[in-house]
Amino acid sequence: MSTFSVAAIATALLLMRRWGRYGRPLLITLSFWWFDLLTYTLPSWGLPRSIVWGQNWYSEPYEAALALGIPGTTMRILTIASCAGLLAIVCIRIYSEMKHPITNRRNSELETCVQSVGLRERE
Repeated sequence: MSTFSVAAIATALLLMRRWGRYGRPLLITLSFWWFDLLTYTLPSWGLPRSIVWGQNWYSEPYEAALALGIPGTTMRILTIASCAGLLAIVCIRIYSEMKHPITNRRNSELETCVQSVGLRERE
C-alpha cells in the first residue's frame, strides 16, 4: 500500500500545477507505482505474481484486506478501479501537456522585455 500511496500523491501533485523539466518526468514515473499493488493482487485471481522474484501465490494486500474484514470481491474491485483511475488521470495529464507544452522561460522573458520597451521584429 505504500507504493500505491506514493503513486496517488505523485498523481495529485502532477495535477496541482505544471512541473518543470525534472519534476514532471519524476512525478510521472512515481505515479505509475500503482502497478505494484495491481501485481500484488494477481494471486487473488489465481495468477502468479512474479516469475523473477518468487513468492508467486501469496497476495499480501488481499490477505490483509480479508483479515480486516473487507470482502475479497470488494478488495479486487477497489484495486482495479483505483489503478484504472490513476492511469486515466496520468494519461489525461500527459496528453494535455503534449497539447499545450511549457514555453521556454527565457524566450517568454525576452518577449516581455521587448514588448515593454516597444521594440518589434522587422518583417
